[in-house]
Amino acid sequence: MATILKMRKHLADTLEVEVLGRPVAGPAVGKLLTVCAAILPGSVDQEALKESVRCMTGRIPTRQDLDLLAYRLVGNLDRLKMHRPVTPWVTQPVNEKVLAQVIAYRPELRSRLTTRFTIQLMSGLPAGLRTQVWWDLPRCGVVASIAGFDRPAQVIGGNPKPHLYAAPPQLVGLYGEVLIDGTESSKTGVPTIAQFRCPNHLKAVNRHLLRLRFRVTPGHDCPRGYPITFPCHYCPVGYVECPAAVHEQHYVVAYCKGCDDATAPFDPDWTLDKCVNCVIKDAQPPI
Repeated sequence: MATILKMRKHLADTLEVEVLGRPVAGPAVGKLLTVCAAILPGSVDQEALKESVRCMTGRIPTRQDLDLLAYRLVGNLDRLKMHRPVTPWVTQPVNEKVLAQVIAYRPELRSRLTTRFTIQLMSGLPAGLRTQVWWDLPRCGVVASIAGFDRPAQVIGGNPKPHLYAAPPQLVGLYGEVLIDGTESSKTGVPTIAQFRCPNHLKAVNRHLLRLRFRVTPGHDCPRGYPITFPCHYCPVGYVECPAAVHEQHYVVAYCKGCDDATAPFDPDWTLDKCVNCVIKDAQPPI
């Protein structure tokens, strides 16, 4: 998986240098195809690749466009090798298992306390797209145990540094294999997740992240110097700086009229109307 992730980033970064902000027309179409062919494996069918990048013709691509293209190509190498073009996602004709990563969370109150997770889809027909799931607390606990957290029964024997799940934000950053439901996706118009599982090779990747968060990995110290008693999912630092973080951007300190706090933390990816504390409070079910 690490090789695939590196290839995707390398492709997107190279495309940014070569074609970002310029019309993909005339010679630029050939340059786009040449860059993709040079980075992808030689066994990829060139006609299928040409058809797969045709969607960029006539456009002035943004970085987001290039990231999406890189996800789609690198996440479907098997299809390209079998002479099958990979076009932008419109619908999901079949159920499909795809690689996914939890990249964001936000607590919400539905019928009960629920967390909305944003899932980055990294392979298959919807590669590059993001979708969302709403998991209640029991479901979050189940996903945590599937993804690599220790179960309480596993630490009874005296594991001195167990990786115990405590809160939904700890799921951010973890990888898994999700089942995209073709029927439901066609109804909703977005990739719809029906199942989450975690093969052993992905669980090993997740365990590496958990070792960082629980300060088990030798040589890894908190970049801000917080003590081990301060959990990473309380930290204001984003994963733009720290790989153990559970939100992308650093929290911003500002005045919150909801709680009348002049030094309230705000997550730029949530809302600037309510601080993190108010969002969490509003998600609590009434007593």
